[in-house]
Amino acid sequence: MQITPRALLLLLLTAPLLAASAWWGPALLLAAEESRAQLSRNAAAWGVDFEEAERKGLLRIICRYPEAMGLEDHLLQIRREVREFRPSRLAVDSMSAFERGASTKSFREFVIA
Repeated sequence: MQITPRALLLLLLTAPLLAASAWWGPALLLAAEESRAQLSRNAAAWGVDFEEAERKGLLRIICRYPEAMGLEDHLLQIRREVREFRPSRLAVDSMSAFERGASTKSFREFVIA
């Protein structure tokens, strides 16, 4: 099976995230460009089982397309997820997806918040 550039980027993002979760607690992955099925399939291509990590409480994956709502609503939902799940690490794949549909000022405020 050939690994795509997107799958490789996901590997570079999640491998340290999952490794750290075994030591420091659960991790939260916010995916803005791919569905849960795509993420799981890409991870499986290099032998990582996201579903198992979620069952063990080491990982929570939230998939939301940036176009689904405004940046402020995304921020509120991210904060709610962090408050409920209490991850030790947070990864976003990818911030540039949120940037595409926003003004420079709105995106800057989103990142700072």
